[in-house]
Amino acid sequence: MYKILVRNNHKPLVGKIKVNGSKNAILPIAAASLLSSSAVTLHNVPDLIDVHLMSELLKNLGAKVNFMYNKDYKANHTLEINCSNINNHVIPNKTANKLRASFLMLGPMLSRFGKARTAFPGGCNIGKRPVDMHIKALEKMGAKIEIDGCNIIATVKGKLQGREITFEKISVGATENIIMAATLAEGITIINNAATEPEVLDLIEFLKKMGADINIHDNKINLFDVIPVYEAGIYDGSQCCATWMTKNFAKGLITIKGVETLNGCVHKIIPDRIEAGTYALAAIITGGKLMLEGINLSDIRCIANELEAIGAVVELYGKGIAISKKNGSIKSANIITDSYPNFPSDMQPQLMSAMCVADGVSVIEESIFESRFAHSGELRKLGANISIKKSKAVINGVKSLSGANLYATDLRSTAALVLASLVASGETTINNSHHLWRGYEAMHEKLNSCGADISISS
Repeated sequence: MYKILVRNNHKPLVGKIKVNGSKNAILPIAAASLLSSSAVTLHNVPDLIDVHLMSELLKNLGAKVNFMYNKDYKANHTLEINCSNINNHVIPNKTANKLRASFLMLGPMLSRFGKARTAFPGGCNIGKRPVDMHIKALEKMGAKIEIDGCNIIATVKGKLQGREITFEKISVGATENIIMAATLAEGITIINNAATEPEVLDLIEFLKKMGADINIHDNKINLFDVIPVYEAGIYDGSQCCATWMTKNFAKGLITIKGVETLNGCVHKIIPDRIEAGTYALAAIITGGKLMLEGINLSDIRCIANELEAIGAVVELYGKGIAISKKNGSIKSANIITDSYPNFPSDMQPQLMSAMCVADGVSVIEESIFESRFAHSGELRKLGANISIKKSKAVINGVKSLSGANLYATDLRSTAALVLASLVASGETTINNSHHLWRGYEAMHEKLNSCGADISISS
């Protein structure tokens, strides 16, 4: 297992950092490549463990996958996938257990091939994250799903059928899985209470380039929203259609009209807003200034609002945005994580690190995952004053932190420990840190180029 050693050299981080493509966008898009027998080319793909795990899963099914490198063995961030010769429908447990996004292959496999076998998904240990919403929706579309120990066996006779799906709560994964399943289904699928995160929209954009017929509707009902509902035979005729839809459909309405086949395409992955937010907090916590290249303010608006509230200065510049801290202490915050466009759960651990040295008392409430405060115990080893009660963390800011021997538990907690270690006196060792490379490409190199002192050892 890898260890990260962070030495506090008391330097503010200053410089430029290139923000890579989004981890949470590339994984469902790679899974969606299963829907076409033509090749797809993806640009701005981050060089991450999770991307390579997804590539291995696709190869195991018979796909040709090429993650391209230049002559110096540096990633050029282009991924080529050709699923024309899929000859296996079993997703191997060993790899699936390491990657939660493996479950996103279920919808595409069922939709194109009518069968799939997979294990319950793995990934970070941050809560239960059940897949029952995925399963119930696929069953409603005509799939037969059986549970055999730790395996899920799914089949469908003929094609999946378009249906109205209403999720009991917003789920990014379930939304993505059903969108993909619906692209080749027979008829129209309507998803209520769908997730509309930028990563979901990027998946939709990719599928539309392949020839999918997908529409996203906001709360303003118009004629184009009425047509697919009428065609699907769901409108009951009791009121004017627009009035009836406003009353009966939840926010986050997505309609998918199934098509016969999908084509190949070329697509550029959106920038990673979580990576950008993490580096923004690195600038704030060290009192420096970082230019984040390849990201727009609109990409991180839901994060930038909270950063400004704790004392950040967010400015536009030619190739991206610049993040710095106003004079004085970091301000305390009261944050509740929630679905987009609210503050993302994936940024909660990193924000907590900044709040450890903020002026005053901060309260962070985690509404998405029930086990996402594991990093708090490690932050306490550095001298942080944190108390946890159910889904709330109360952080009393302290004047300074001290280096310690820490253990990471998941991807975002590892990033949070790196941030706190940047301002902890002396040296900090972060054990079990392999999680970091699941979601951040060359973080230590990027931070070192801006003045940090971070080394890696096995």
